[in-house]
Amino acid sequence: MNSYWDRTKQKCEVLGETIEGFPVTPSQQPQFYGEFFYKIAITGNSISYDIEKHALITKHIISNYKWSYRTQFTSKNRHLYLDSKSHLVDFLKTFPDDVTEVVGPVSEEHKDILFDYDSKIIKVLKDKPWYNKYNVKIQIYVPYDKQKENVGLIKDFMDFINSHVENKYWFSKSSRWYHNYLYISKEDLTEIQPWINMLYRDLIDKIYTIENI
Repeated sequence: MNSYWDRTKQKCEVLGETIEGFPVTPSQQPQFYGEFFYKIAITGNSISYDIEKHALITKHIISNYKWSYRTQFTSKNRHLYLDSKSHLVDFLKTFPDDVTEVVGPVSEEHKDILFDYDSKIIKVLKDKPWYNKYNVKIQIYVPYDKQKENVGLIKDFMDFINSHVENKYWFSKSSRWYHNYLYISKEDLTEIQPWINMLYRDLIDKIYTIENI
């Protein structure tokens, strides 16, 4: 396992199935925005919210969590992202009536799955490399119901690959795809996979590696 990824995993504390009386929704990714282990949904949204209450919430966040948070309004809720379990517990105790959902790892087994460095890798037996050159094929797929929200992430992923991997081949070079293949070497995969796990995990369906070229 990558040492950075290993240290990040160690910092992540599990929440259990409930915390401070709130049921915990299991996370589907190791970190939100490549930085935060936990998410809290708060009453109010970008259209309608209690101005005084949210001013009080914002003041508390800034005063107590310093730079270890991210908060934003959506059309459904206000979201607060945290990287500390103690900060999460503090918020739940301080504003229990304003919390609608808590998201995070619920067990050590769940955390292991989230941080499994090789969970998407499939080893294949193949006599020749793809295009006689590449021993790694990355399958990228975005479901139909998530395509619109991931347009920017797809472009960002392509920009990242194009700037960090010199020897590569895109099946489709357009940034408007939702199902694509990227061909690279194992050496390049080793270099970029920590960033894939942190920032682009949701785009990656499978990573195929050739074992006997």
